[in-house]
Amino acid sequence: MNLDSSEVAQEKLLSVFSGKRALESPAKAFRHPAGRPVTRISSCSATTVTSSFARTALINRAHKDLVVSHPGYETRIPKLTSKRNLKSAMTLLRGDDSMRAELLRDRIAEIRRLEDKVGAIEKQIAVKVSETGTTLTQVRGIGFIVAAKILGEIGDLARLRSKGSFIMLTGTAPIEASSGKTQRHRLNRGGNRQLNYALYMMAVARCRGDADTQVYMARLRIEGKTNKEAMRCLKRHLSNVVFKRLLADLKTLGVAA
Repeated sequence: MNLDSSEVAQEKLLSVFSGKRALESPAKAFRHPAGRPVTRISSCSATTVTSSFARTALINRAHKDLVVSHPGYETRIPKLTSKRNLKSAMTLLRGDDSMRAELLRDRIAEIRRLEDKVGAIEKQIAVKVSETGTTLTQVRGIGFIVAAKILGEIGDLARLRSKGSFIMLTGTAPIEASSGKTQRHRLNRGGNRQLNYALYMMAVARCRGDADTQVYMARLRIEGKTNKEAMRCLKRHLSNVVFKRLLADLKTLGVAA
């Protein structure tokens, strides 16, 4: 069986905390103004995306094969996204000695191994983010993974010169694309796309679970903005939220040192 995608994902997961990703490299470590070293966590959260792709590919393939080999299975096990359902799928394959069943057992075992590896990496990311002393995780919509991506991409917090420069860095600065009486702003494809993606994940989380954000998005749609335009406005707003929190952290870290 070819599991190259999951093997590559595991390789990247393992390399996150190795010299290849320079997470512990003194040459690439960043420092806050007082000089106290802070471990660089660049690209840590990217591993969750990579592993999710590999895991999803395995789940989709296993689901497709189970539909063929065990008709009606999907009515009993709708998704292979939980440990309980994975266990049920293994039980379903019990006693089946066919080649297809053997391949399915291998894929399910690989999904489990990948989930365990991701869980271990996420715990390490949480520890490293906590060690930085950041308060980003106190902001709604920002967990340890998003915080790791933001801190890792910015590096030295002293780089933050102004709100405008941060907006350009995150690629959330509006670009005028109006025509006649139609006022529009198009997608800004500049800036750091990893930071932009972090703001997108933050925006999606807030749209799902924050009442104020839901009201804000509804108001933008009433004003005539499309879903994509409303999302860009939200990311622009969240860029300011993150910038203010990073500045507060910068001052706090400087005073503490």
